[in-house]
Amino acid sequence: MREFYLVWNESHGAPTVKHQSEGIDRGEAERLARNHPGENFHVLKLVDTCRKNDVVWASGDRKEDVPF
Repeated sequence: MREFYLVWNESHGAPTVKHQSEGIDRGEAERLARNHPGENFHVLKLVDTCRKNDVVWASGDRKEDVPF
């Protein structure tokens, strides 16, 4: 997975935009901080990703299992 950055403010919910560089993300954090004096805007970087896969399709001809 390609790295990305997020701006997060604890008072305003989850981030909604991924930024492709730290510089763009820092600029967005500065813009938001200017518009919301006194609030903290955190620059977050993707560290890692995991996913649970629990549905697996078996390959092959399954026509004999179809009741119609």
